[in-house]
Amino acid sequence: MQHAVVDTAIGQLTVAWTQSGLCEVRLPGERRRAPGDPGRPPPPVRRAIRLIQSWAHGSRVDFSRVPLDLGCSTFARKLYEAARRIPPGQTVTYGELARRIGKPKAARAVGTALGRNPVPVIVPCHRIVSSSGIGGFSATGGVRLKLRLLALEAGLPNGRSPRLARH
Repeated sequence: MQHAVVDTAIGQLTVAWTQSGLCEVRLPGERRRAPGDPGRPPPPVRRAIRLIQSWAHGSRVDFSRVPLDLGCSTFARKLYEAARRIPPGQTVTYGELARRIGKPKAARAVGTALGRNPVPVIVPCHRIVSSSGIGGFSATGGVRLKLRLLALEAGLPNGRSPRLARH
């Protein structure tokens, strides 16, 4: 595994990869030791980094072709794939996402798996919200960062809360 620190409009991100694809994205403020050794990203990772940088500037970006190497359970894999299909600027509830993967009673398990999401932004866990409001966000910065990412995707100036368009 190798990693690189990437400057973006929302701060420095750490991106880690294996030969098979991205395995970790750390949002700004993460203080843990970077995984693996520093390295020069191969072409697919450089493309992913450019997409992340464009996204951080407010561009609509399709991350669906970014190769991932997550080594997670079948449940988490199905969940992450479903989350990747949520369009920018839209949100769904934990319960709705559970229904979309055929596990209608697994809203709590969905929240747990999203809290372990190793590649936020690529798997847009910030787009999943509670049925009673915004819900939590396990990344450094918590709900405040979640709202900032949603505002970014909605094209709102920083600091404004987005209207949650649930689908």
